[in-house]
Amino acid sequence: MATTIANLTTKSDGSMEGVFATLRVNAPITLIPNTNKSREDAPDYRIVNKRTGFEIGAGWHRISQRSGEEYLSVKLEAPEIGVIFGNLAPPRVARKTRRSSSGTTPSEASVAGPARGRLPTGKRRLQ
Repeated sequence: MATTIANLTTKSDGSMEGVFATLRVNAPITLIPNTNKSREDAPDYRIVNKRTGFEIGAGWHRISQRSGEEYLSVKLEAPEIGVIFGNLAPPRVARKTRRSSSGTTPSEASVAGPARGRLPTGKRRLQ
């Protein structure tokens, strides 16, 4: 069973912001695209604690062998939490559709699969 440890919002510049929350930690974080990759295996994102400015992790684009869809695999590491490996769930998994009081369903864009290196705008969950 997956546990959500952060809810992130993708910004227009490709970065993502949110709050990383566990029993011991509650920290605002930013995932910043790594535009200066020097090697193919270098991370696609750097994860930074916004309060301290320290880098606490990294993220890599991966392709699911089962569905063929792209996702972001992340590794977080800090003395307070040890090492955590996780994946970003796409927006359509992160949100459930609810009916408004008028009985209509709010429209949500479905993500068919982003172009490599560019995650779709929207809310995401780090699990």
